[in-house]
Amino acid sequence: MVQSVDVNGSLLTNDFNHFGNAQTFPGGYFALPTNMGGHSRTVFAVVPELRLGVGYRLTPATSLHFGYSALFASEVARPGNHVNRSINPTQSASWTEDPNAALTGPAQPSFSFHSSSFWAQGVSLGVNVRF
Repeated sequence: MVQSVDVNGSLLTNDFNHFGNAQTFPGGYFALPTNMGGHSRTVFAVVPELRLGVGYRLTPATSLHFGYSALFASEVARPGNHVNRSINPTQSASWTEDPNAALTGPAQPSFSFHSSSFWAQGVSLGVNVRF
């Protein structure tokens, strides 16, 4: 499984130029220079699938079908698992109101992968009519 997480954010404001044209600064609240960027890795995962189906012929020209399917994927990178809520606001213009803010203290938020599992289920129902 190739896991890929892109962390990006920006602040669009005109607070630092006396309310002139809006300026864009990198980073926001949870996306700061210490965790921003593209992160990817390859890990071993399993993706089994199960399908069951039943059909019943009502007449020579009409039949009913019912099906169930389930899919499981291990080692999935989900967006919500990668939001680091430990923030060092000294590096963000949105917190310090300083467009040239520099990091002071621990480098947070940092980035690390957190995998989880994914389940998908489906049901199908059908009628076939031949003429």
